[in-house]
Amino acid sequence: MRCTRRRAAPHSSSWWAQGSTAARRAPAFYLYPDLERLRSRLGVDTADALAELLLDRFDVAVLSGAAFGDDPGALRFRIATSLLYGRNDAERRQALEADDPVRLPWIAEALDRLGSALASISV
Repeated sequence: MRCTRRRAAPHSSSWWAQGSTAARRAPAFYLYPDLERLRSRLGVDTADALAELLLDRFDVAVLSGAAFGDDPGALRFRIATSLLYGRNDAERRQALEADDPVRLPWIAEALDRLGSALASISV
């Protein structure tokens, strides 16, 4: 399976709409949000602390950017888009074949949860 820009774009728009930025990368199974603009609101000063905050407060599991060699002080992380595609093979196949996968209930629900988490920390 290959993740295309068309498939990755719906996932990333939720993050960008709330004020995060993302590094331009080749399409892959991860998004790379950068929450530097939100540093003063977050109350964290490292990527590891940000990952912990997202997990503890919002039940959103991410990988610290420092785990990928990023500057540990940068508020960047990796989040896997592949986990949004579904809980089983049937859902994942349907998501990969859908013209608009964001409209599938399980994907819409996951994106809403991510968007809500980011919205609550960006106010």
